[in-house]
Amino acid sequence: MTPTQQPHFFNSLSRKLIGTAGLAFAVILCGAIALLAWTTKTRVERYVFAQADAQAQIAANEVATRLTAQNSAANFMSGAVEAAHEAGLPDRGLIVAMLRMSEKRLPDLFGTWMEEAPLGLDGTTNPHAPGDNADGVFNPYWMRGSDGKLTFSALPAHYSQTWYTLPMSQGRGIITEPYVDEGSGIEMVSFAYPVKFDGKSVGVTGIDAPLDRLSRMLATMRPFGSGHVMLVSGSGTWVTNPDAHLLMTAYAGEGARELAAAIADGRSRILHKIHGGTIERVIYPFAIPDLKTTWAIIVDVPEDVLEAPVRQDLQVMIIGGLITVLLVLGTLYFMVTVLVRRPMESLLASVETLSQGDYARPVTGRQRHDETGTIATALDGFRLALADGRRNEEAATAERRKAERLRAETQAAQAAKAAELNKVVTKLGHGLERLSSGDLLFRLDERFAPEYETLRGDFNTAMDKLQETISAIASAAGGVTSDSTQIATATEDLSRRTEQQAASLEETTAALHEITVTVRKTAQGASNADTLVSSASTDAAHSGAVVKETVAAMNGIQHAASEIRHILGLIDEIAFQTNLLAVSAAVEAARAGQAGRSFTVVATEVRALSDRSAEAARQIKDLIATSDEQIDRGVKLVGETGKALERIIGQVGRLSEFVSRISSAAQEQATGLNQVNIAMGQMDRVTQQNAAMSEQSRAASHSLKQEAGTLARLVGEFQIDELKTPRRATRPGIRTAELAGSIRND
Repeated sequence: MTPTQQPHFFNSLSRKLIGTAGLAFAVILCGAIALLAWTTKTRVERYVFAQADAQAQIAANEVATRLTAQNSAANFMSGAVEAAHEAGLPDRGLIVAMLRMSEKRLPDLFGTWMEEAPLGLDGTTNPHAPGDNADGVFNPYWMRGSDGKLTFSALPAHYSQTWYTLPMSQGRGIITEPYVDEGSGIEMVSFAYPVKFDGKSVGVTGIDAPLDRLSRMLATMRPFGSGHVMLVSGSGTWVTNPDAHLLMTAYAGEGARELAAAIADGRSRILHKIHGGTIERVIYPFAIPDLKTTWAIIVDVPEDVLEAPVRQDLQVMIIGGLITVLLVLGTLYFMVTVLVRRPMESLLASVETLSQGDYARPVTGRQRHDETGTIATALDGFRLALADGRRNEEAATAERRKAERLRAETQAAQAAKAAELNKVVTKLGHGLERLSSGDLLFRLDERFAPEYETLRGDFNTAMDKLQETISAIASAAGGVTSDSTQIATATEDLSRRTEQQAASLEETTAALHEITVTVRKTAQGASNADTLVSSASTDAAHSGAVVKETVAAMNGIQHAASEIRHILGLIDEIAFQTNLLAVSAAVEAARAGQAGRSFTVVATEVRALSDRSAEAARQIKDLIATSDEQIDRGVKLVGETGKALERIIGQVGRLSEFVSRISSAAQEQATGLNQVNIAMGQMDRVTQQNAAMSEQSRAASHSLKQEAGTLARLVGEFQIDELKTPRRATRPGIRTAELAGSIRND
C-alpha cells in the first residue's frame, strides 16, 4: 500500500463502481416500488368504492322495496275506501273492517287508520257510530301489540299533524319523517293518502310502519367485514345507525353539506378520511317510488380496508427488491473484479515502479484491446518520455547553473541602484519632514545621482515657490489685521455718535410735540375770539372789555408765532445736520463695499426724511408770516376800534371775518406741526435703527479683527526667514484711518 492510500471502502475504484451502480439500481427500484404502490392503492380504492357503491345500491333497493310495499298498502286502502263509496257502500263499519283486514294481512305494520275531515264522510257526527270518537269524528285506529294481537280505538282528531295536512293540501300520498311513537316508544314512519269522494278530499287514510326490522336488516350488512350500512331520511335524520344515541337526530358534522347536496341532486358522494382519517364514507341517495321523496344509504368503509392490500403488496415488493439488489450487487462485484480491479492493480504496480524512478521496466497489459490496454500503452509512452526527460534534465542543470551565475551579477547591480534610490528617498523624506514642521528654509544641497538630480531640483524649486507664497500671505495677513483694527475703532466711534444723535433727536421730538400743543391752543383761542366778536354785535356795553381781551389775544398770538419761528429754525438746523450725517454714512457705506450695502439704503432713507422735514418747516414759516401780517392788521383794527367805539357795531361783521381767517390759519398751523411731529417720530425710529446697525457693524469689525489675528497666527507657524518669524504687512490702513478721523471730526 502506497502512502497516499487510506484504509477506506470507497478508496477502491471497483467499490465505487459497485456502490454507485447499486445505489442507482436501488433508487430506480424504490421509484418502481413507489409507483406500483400508488397504482395498487388507486386500483384498491377504485375496487373498494365500487363494491361500497354496489353494497349501497343493494341496500337502497331493499329499503325502497320494503317502503314501496308498505306505501302500496296505504294506497290500496285509500283506493278501497273510494271504490266502496263509488259502489254505494260508504258504511263506516265497512271501512273499519277494511282497515282491520289490512293490518291482519301485513304483519310488518304497526297500525292502520283513517281520519275523517270535518263532516267529510256523510256530513254527520255520531259519537256512537263505528269508528267515531267522542266528538263524533270518524277516526278509527287498529294497532298490533307486542303479543301480536290487534286492538281497536277511536282517537281524537289531529288536524294539525303533517301526516294529515300534507296529503290534504297536496292531494297525493306522502311518507313522513321518522319519529318515535309516544305511547310505545317505537321508531316508525307513516304513509298517508287522501280519500276522495267525487274529487273532494273527505279524509286521510294510512299506515304506521315500524323501522326495527329495517334497522336489523341494515345492521346485518357489514361491507368488507368491518364496515357499516346506515340510512338517512330526506331531511337528514338518522333512521339507522350503530350508535343508538344518534337515532332520530339530524346528521351533523363532517359531510353534512355533501349529504344535503346528494339528496338534492340525486348523485352519490364520497367523503375521504373522516372521523380522524379512519373512515371512507359513501353517500348513495335513492328515490322512494310514487312519493317524490329521496332518502340516502350511507356506507362507512374503514381505512384499513384500503390500506391493508397496499401494505401487503408493498411488503412483498420491498422484500423482492432487497433480494434483487443483493443479486445485482453480487454480479457487479464479480464482473468488476475480473474486468476492472485486476487490470487496474497491474497498472498501479507499473505506476509504482515509475514513481520510484525505474524507467527501464516496460508497462504490463499493453496487449489488451480494451480501455485498460489503451491506458497501459499510453503509460508506457509516458515511461519512455520520462527517460528522455531525465537526460534532458541533466543538460538543463548545466544551463541552470549558468543562469544562476548571471542572475547573481544582475542582483548585485540592482542592489547598487536600490541603495542609491534609498538614499534619494531618505533625503526627500527628511525634506518633507522639515516641511511638515513648517520649515520653509530647508533645501537639498547634496547632489543626487544623474537620474535623480531632476527630482532634487524640482523639490528645491517647489520650496522656493512655497516660501514666496507663504511670505505674501503673511504680508497680506498683517495688512488685514491693521485695517480691521482701524475699522473697528471707526465703527465704535460711529456707533457712539449715532447714539448721541438719537438722544438729541428724541429731545427735539418732545419739544416739537409741546409746540404742536401750543399751536392747537392758539387755534382754540382764535375760535373763542370769533365767538366774542359775534357776541359784540349784541352787547355793545361790554365792547371795551372785549377790545382789551382781543388786544391781549393778539399779543399772545404774536408771541406764540415768534416761538414757532424759533422752533422752526431749530428744525431746519436739525434737518441740515441729519442730511450731512446721511451723506457721510452713505460715503462710508460705499467704502465698506458689499458689507455696507444695507447701511447705504438706511442712509438714503434718512436723507429723504431730512429733506421732507426741511420742506415742512419752510411751509410752516410761510404760514406764520401770513399769520403775522393778519395779526398786525387785526391789531391796527382793534386800535381804531378803541379810539372810535361808535364805529364798532358797523364794523363788527368785518372784524368777525378777520378773526375767522385767523382761526383757520391757526388750525392749518396746528395741522402742519402735527405732520412735522410725525416726521420727527419717523426720523427718531430711523436713527434708532441706524444705532442698531452701527452696533452690528462694530461687532462685525471685531470679528474681522479676530479672524485676521487667527490668519496671522497660522501663517506664523511657517519659518520663512532666518529669524523664524512671519513677514507682517507694513502697509498702513490709509482709507480706514481717514474714515475714522472724519467721523471723529463730525
